[in-house]
Amino acid sequence: MELFNSINEFISPKLVQDISKDFKEDESKILSAIQTTIASILEILIEKKENKKFILLLKYAGSSGLLFNFSDLFSDKICTQNKKIVSKFIQYLFQDKKDKFINIISLDSGLSKENAKKIIFRIILLCAAFIGESLLSGINFSVLKNHIEDERFNFQQYIPIEMNTLIDKLKSFSTYKLWSSLF
Repeated sequence: MELFNSINEFISPKLVQDISKDFKEDESKILSAIQTTIASILEILIEKKENKKFILLLKYAGSSGLLFNFSDLFSDKICTQNKKIVSKFIQYLFQDKKDKFINIISLDSGLSKENAKKIIFRIILLCAAFIGESLLSGINFSVLKNHIEDERFNFQQYIPIEMNTLIDKLKSFSTYKLWSSLF
């Protein structure tokens, strides 16, 4: 199972071209933001502890049918139900570092902050739905994380250096939170 490549398959050249026209941004910037976002999300996910509420959120996203009309998400506003998925996914992965994540994607890709945010939110929905479908098919979250870790070399090239600093902060925050909960 290669999650990075499988998720990327949803990003057709036509979709990138359409987003580029809608956002009035260069196609290479759009593709860069998408790949960086997917790779960064997978990298951060590896470091996260298993959380039952998060797994339920992923399964909910996986059963929502998002993957059937994913390209439509870029032409429409995100509905309230999907905004909740994005919000909870962001909270789980980034805690209070969401703005830092958006800034890194924006600077690395060369997109405006607003367009980077739109792409990030929609890619989060794609990742949540794809991972959720995998969980619904019977794959355990721990096994899924092991698959992601095994394919790290396929996507690490898309993670900018600045993102590594953010990931380290998120790791140390999780470690601190774990240690503080023990005392």
